[in-house]
Amino acid sequence: IMDSNRPPLERPSQVVATNLFKLGFSASVFRYSVSVEGEDDTSNLPRLVASAWPELSKSLTHLVFHRGNHCLFSPTKVDDFSVSATVDGAAMTLKVGGCSEITPTQIEAGEGPRELSAVFRHVLAQATRQGRYQRVGRRFCNFPEERDAGPRGEKISAVAGFHAMVRWLRGGSPYLQVDGIYGQIQALSVKDTVLSAVEAHVPALSPPEATGVWAGLCQGALVVTRYNNRVYQVKQVRVDLNPHSTFLRKDRPSQQQTETTFAEYFATKYNASITGPQPLLQATSNNEEVMLVPELCCFIGNRGSPTGNRHEPHLQASWRHQTGIAVASQFNSGDEGDPLFQVARNWNMQVAASPMEVEATASPQMHVKVGSESHPVEEAGFQRHLRGEVHVPRCFSDWIIVYADPDSGLISNLLAALRNTAEAAFGITFKPPTQILCDREEDLESALQSAVEPTTQLVMLLTPTRDCKRVYSIFKTLLCTTIPCVSQVVQSRTVRKRQVIAEVLTRIILQINAKMCGPLWQLDLGPTFDKTAMVIGIHDHFDGASDTLWLGFCASMDRPCSQYHSRAHKLVSPTPRTYDKAYQKFVFGALQAFAEQGDQGLPTHIIVYRGCGNSRRSNPAALRRDEVPILRHALSSVKCVGGAPYDPEVTYISVSRRAPVRFLLPPAGEGQATNVPAGTAVQLDCDSPADADLENFYLASAQVSSGMPVPSHYRVLYRVPDDSPLRGPVLHDLTHRFCLSYFNAAKSIAFPAPLQYSRKLVNLLRTAVHEEHHHRLNGCLFFL
Repeated sequence: IMDSNRPPLERPSQVVATNLFKLGFSASVFRYSVSVEGEDDTSNLPRLVASAWPELSKSLTHLVFHRGNHCLFSPTKVDDFSVSATVDGAAMTLKVGGCSEITPTQIEAGEGPRELSAVFRHVLAQATRQGRYQRVGRRFCNFPEERDAGPRGEKISAVAGFHAMVRWLRGGSPYLQVDGIYGQIQALSVKDTVLSAVEAHVPALSPPEATGVWAGLCQGALVVTRYNNRVYQVKQVRVDLNPHSTFLRKDRPSQQQTETTFAEYFATKYNASITGPQPLLQATSNNEEVMLVPELCCFIGNRGSPTGNRHEPHLQASWRHQTGIAVASQFNSGDEGDPLFQVARNWNMQVAASPMEVEATASPQMHVKVGSESHPVEEAGFQRHLRGEVHVPRCFSDWIIVYADPDSGLISNLLAALRNTAEAAFGITFKPPTQILCDREEDLESALQSAVEPTTQLVMLLTPTRDCKRVYSIFKTLLCTTIPCVSQVVQSRTVRKRQVIAEVLTRIILQINAKMCGPLWQLDLGPTFDKTAMVIGIHDHFDGASDTLWLGFCASMDRPCSQYHSRAHKLVSPTPRTYDKAYQKFVFGALQAFAEQGDQGLPTHIIVYRGCGNSRRSNPAALRRDEVPILRHALSSVKCVGGAPYDPEVTYISVSRRAPVRFLLPPAGEGQATNVPAGTAVQLDCDSPADADLENFYLASAQVSSGMPVPSHYRVLYRVPDDSPLRGPVLHDLTHRFCLSYFNAAKSIAFPAPLQYSRKLVNLLRTAVHEEHHHRLNGCLFFL
């Protein structure tokens, strides 16, 4: 990939601050084994320990039980002892002994057992039980309060807190990983927010689409209840329940249960009235599961809101930096009433006052080529360099536009505006299209069947306001399967907005040009592609409800990585055999398409960016064990001209999105911490089974206008040959360059372009088309 005669690539180095605070103990911690006398079965051990907890606490005072390894931790050293316990009416004896000392020196040297993470989780759990925080998953939230925010210092209601976990560095001590969280409480209720979104987007939603809007806005959201000021996370929208549904209410003093409706319960206990039909929200907080009424709670953050408040402190890197320092200080120097300080002192736990700083490498100046000109990539991207031209403009001489009768008055003006903008701003030719008036969904397939020819380049649909999601799905399904053709959907309500029409038209034109294999820009890959290489992105998504695995592939077909071959597979009840077959089918098809592209032969190097999706197959350990051998077997089956074996260099990299580690430029003097520039790479060896003996690094590649860039975690799972120069700074630089090659965004994004394209492909097929796309579309970016 890299010319051996070139000088080594140099990336400027810099020191960055993390959100990791070193953990330690000022005194020893003791580990005890727990067993049941006369019993080999340990399945009931957690229940027995819970039953004997009061007696255990008398001997050990402070203790933590680790369920996985059946051991106890305590800051107290005692001799072996036994206690009585009862489970299902049977009395048993628990034996506690085998005390082993874990000294502070061992912990700092990384020689302490990883089960010590349970001690830290216990400290935070105690803080939530004593009312300091509300625990929502791994989030620890303060109670909602009013505070000053915004340029005018106006009062807002907000929730602040932090997300915390323990990370172990390879061969080192444990670290507390802290990330500040902040969210403004919306003034409207969840019900009003959802209904306003429905009315703003689709005035006449059908019931299934309305359910989808509820689920899309609510699932996973943080909400705060108006009646008791508590924070919850919504797990599911229960459309099968409403405020008039009944449940069994338990009276705690008498332990009696009475049947009542949710509306009656809230009216009696909180004097809260409920109006109108609405589903219920199944939510959790502090390990409790409750049912919420949307009318009685509000979203936290910008969920359902068209724009965010750029003055909110959670959007500033300096605020996140100070939050971590504030949390760390609570462990060491809190007041006597602070539960975090009290519990940490009981365990002799200490947290570093300042975050760990590490060495990072910055990206050199990047350039993109548009037409014959090369332009530098600026902090805000390079969108302005696309205002006069695109790299390869296309000519649209045979295309179709479909519309309904209510939009007839828009067509002439829309076509004139498209043609003028395309030709004047980008040099793209738009000839007059074939116009199809279609008012009924039932007639759409027959109209397209009769109008679309093999020479048709594009079919554009101007979607009506009513049932636009269903029409979109029908249209995309037809043009991705039975009538294969590149398609573009434009919502009629969008082109009616005069204030943003120029921006909308520009985006439509650029997207259509990219779909038709017209690169908008070309990446200057520098010294990294002196040989012929193929870059592959792979992403999967598993739908548990239908037991279906969607597997998407996207492979570059040229040296600048601007042309792609894509393929997707829908595997119902997937087995290793069907998975292997789908994988090999893509590899063979991609290599054949690459060889036929300009007669350039087979690639001499293959780079795979494998996204870690939601299936069990896509975690790094499973990929290394199962998928890498499939790729090796597929490549070994390929023969070159003359029967010679095909032996390319291979680099296989897994990509984990939304890594919890954060990187900041530390404050200089009296200044504040700021975001690292796009392309900053950090090699941070965390102790994980997936990372053992692997080159791994974090890359903060996304360019963000507000907030903090979230780094992605890259692990090199396989590399042949072992002395390949594609490692370290060369790999960091090349990966960042691919993050600049995604034609839907004229800036650096969070993932390499081939991986992002495979994500888009899978998302379109599983949400709208529900079938594999036609093979005639393999050679274009129809899914943008």
